[in-house]
Amino acid sequence: MSRSQSKASDPTHFTPVTPHASNKIPSTVKLDSRAPPNETPQEKVKRLRERARKAKMAHISPWERVIERGRLWADRMHRATVFGLIGSSGKMVTFSAVINDLLSVFCDLLNQLANRDFTFSDCQRRGGVCT
Repeated sequence: MSRSQSKASDPTHFTPVTPHASNKIPSTVKLDSRAPPNETPQEKVKRLRERARKAKMAHISPWERVIERGRLWADRMHRATVFGLIGSSGKMVTFSAVINDLLSVFCDLLNQLANRDFTFSDCQRRGGVCT
């Protein structure tokens, strides 16, 4: 059986289950046909988006605006906190590596001085010339 002869009883027959553009609810935004002369497509898109945003904002209650502003600020503060924690962690890793290297050098110097002091006092006990 070819595809052009498929029947509704054929299980492979495509049946759309998602909504289509024809099922779309008409928008409440009214677009004016008035456009400035010599308007570029980018300007038109910007103008229409701004008009749609204003129309959408007209239906939002003041309390929802407060909540939306709060979400924006919470998002900004969360982002700043995360970047701050990541940055300070990086600084602490670098600081720890530098301190570890400095302590290693300091301990090596102390060991060298302790060994040198031991040999110097050993030399003095024997009564030899110490350098």
